[in-house]
Parts: sequence; structure tokens; C-alpha cells
Amino acid sequence: MRGLRSGALVVMKDRATEAKRPHGDRPLAARPEGITTFPVTIGVLEILVAGVTASIWFGMLVASLAGWSSPPRWIGDSSTVLLAYATLAYGLGVIVDGAANSLFTLMMKWAWPENRSPWRSRIAQSAVAILSLKKYERVKPPLPSQRFQRLRQAALQRDDGLAKFMEYQRSRQRIARALTLDLLLLLPIGVWFLARTARVDTGFVVGFAVAVLGGIVMSGYTAERLRERYEEHLEGAPSTASRSEAPGPLAGIRAAAICARLLRDRTEFLLVRTKEPASPVERWTFPKGHVEANESLLEAAIREALEEAGVKGMVDPNPLPPYRFPGSSSGSVVVIPFLVWTGQPQEPTEPGRERRWCSADDAKELLRRQRESRFAMEHDHVIDEATERLVAAAAAPRPP
Repeated sequence: MRGLRSGALVVMKDRATEAKRPHGDRPLAARPEGITTFPVTIGVLEILVAGVTASIWFGMLVASLAGWSSPPRWIGDSSTVLLAYATLAYGLGVIVDGAANSLFTLMMKWAWPENRSPWRSRIAQSAVAILSLKKYERVKPPLPSQRFQRLRQAALQRDDGLAKFMEYQRSRQRIARALTLDLLLLLPIGVWFLARTARVDTGFVVGFAVAVLGGIVMSGYTAERLRERYEEHLEGAPSTASRSEAPGPLAGIRAAAICARLLRDRTEFLLVRTKEPASPVERWTFPKGHVEANESLLEAAIREALEEAGVKGMVDPNPLPPYRFPGSSSGSVVVIPFLVWTGQPQEPTEPGRERRWCSADDAKELLRRQRESRFAMEHDHVIDEATERLVAAAAAPRPP
């Protein structure tokens, strides 16, 4: 454990030295190259895909209103018609892409509202459960908007393969969302067109409706899975931004809040359930997260305690022994924990997280689950040290 503490200090010292080094003396690879242009290219592609699928229901709508059972002769197949179709498809893509993203964002906002609105919440929660193909309680809530934007901006500034891959995944998510909206519009319009204008038999119309409903569920499920995975990678992606935008010596290091309370006969710790970037499974852990711009480790721990656990209290400025968890690539991430002596928690500012108060022994047991023994032992040491400090503080004589 002393080796881990020394190693964490060495890493922070090296990064601080690098941050003070003149810009011309830094390795070329360490220079930030700005925001990658990759999202612009993939953004055009996602709009075109959304527009092409939107042109199907749009064509059926126009045909139904005009009474066309087949394309009129004046449309033809000239290059001018193809250019007009491409322009129309792109315009529809812009509209559908923006509308679908706004619709899904509104659905998430209603499903995890700051101020409860029963009927809106129930509708949105039902929609989320249907699209996720699992119970609402098991769906991972979205990141708060400001936190999402900060993390995405930091990821884009990496300008490397990971940033490009993550933006590619985000574009896939937006395409899946746009396809879901396209299919939602295609269902009533297509049924109307087939039954009233094309005049096909009832069996074909029913089969068409069933197929479209299946497509809605599958595209919505894909969009939600991509959202969850994208946000997990976003939270786990290390920042390589400059010192003015993110703390250079602290980049890649996490701060944790060891929230605890001392009862008459035992000490209890507050754990939260979350997913770590390198693992698809949920684990119990301490509230923790990135150190953001112009923030100390202690300030980051206080913020994470409130965001993830809804906890405020007295904070020991002296950190507990550091621990690690597996990173999204090879190696591990160092976490610097601070003891937060608290009472009853409030609602966390990041809703949807499961929390649990438990004794020191129960906390150790939960933290051992689905973890390698070396990481579990480090968590045990943190709890033991926190318990000793709480007991010592409670036994210390109070000033008159």
C-alpha cells in the first residue's frame, strides 16, 4: 500500500513537471491539436442516412395526399430529379435528426425529472423500459447535460483513435434514434397509404405494421444501448487537455468520497452502484469521478459526494490510502479518497443511482464482488483506515 501511495505521488509529480515544461520542449505527441474534424464528416453521413429513410414515409404521405398509386410520369429519372431527391433527403435528414435527438432527450428528462410530474414520468419511464427491453429501475440514467458536454469536449480534444471511435459510436446512436422516429412516422402513414391508396389486401397491411413495430423496438433498443456504452466510455476516457482546461498533474486520477457515519454500535459506509468503463457489469463502489478544471482533489471529492450520493458533511482534508480500479485500457486508474463524515443523505444531483448504507464488514463484502483480489484488498484498507479515524475523532475530547 505504501508503494501505491508513493506511485500515485510520483505520477502526480511527473505530470506537474510536464505541465511546467516550456511548450517548445514538450514531445510533439503531447501537443494538443484542437478539436477533431471527424464528427463533421460522420455528421453529414448520419443526416443523409436519416434523410433517405425519411424520404420513404414522406413519399408515401405525398402519394396518399395526391392520390398516386404509382409515381407519375413527369417525375422521370433524369439527373435533375436525382439531384432534387438528394437535396430533399438531406433536408429531411436535418429535420429528422434534430427532432429525434430532441425527442429522446426530452424523454430522458421526463423519465428522470428534477421535479416530479407523475403522468409525464410514467409515460417517459414506460417508453424507456420498452426501448431498453428491461425494467425502468435497471436502466442507467443519462449524464447531466453540463457534465456530458464537459466530458465530450475533453474527449474531442484528445484527437486520437479513441475520440474518433467514440464519436463514431455517438453517430450510430443518433442514426438509430432518427430511424426510430422515421419508423414511428412510417407506421401510420404507411398503413394509410397501403390501405387507402395502394389498396393492398388486409393481410399485407397487418404484416407491414408488425414489421414496422418490430423495427421501432429494435432501433430504439439499439439507440439506448449505444447511449449507455457511449456515456460509460466517456466517463472512463482520460483527459489530455491543457492545464488551463483540466488539471495537468491530476489528469487521469480520480477523487473519491468515503461517506460514513458513526452510530452507537457501529460505523456505516454509503456505497453506490455503478458501471466501470472496463467492465460490462455493475459494481458497488464509493462515489468517485474526474478532477475537473480549476479543482483540487478535495473539492472534486466533495462534489462527487453530492452528485452521486447526495451527501454533505465534515470532510477530512487528509486523504485516505489510495486505491485502484481497472482502466478502460491496460493498467489501472488511481483513486485518492477523502473521508466525509455525514448524517442523512439528500437526493443526489445525478438521479437514478442506487445507494446503500452498510456496516464496515458488509461494505467490504460488497466491494469484493466481481473484483480482483488486489483491488479488493485496497478497498478493505480504505475502510479500515476510515473506521479508525472516525472512532478516534469520536473519542477525542471536544473543546469547551
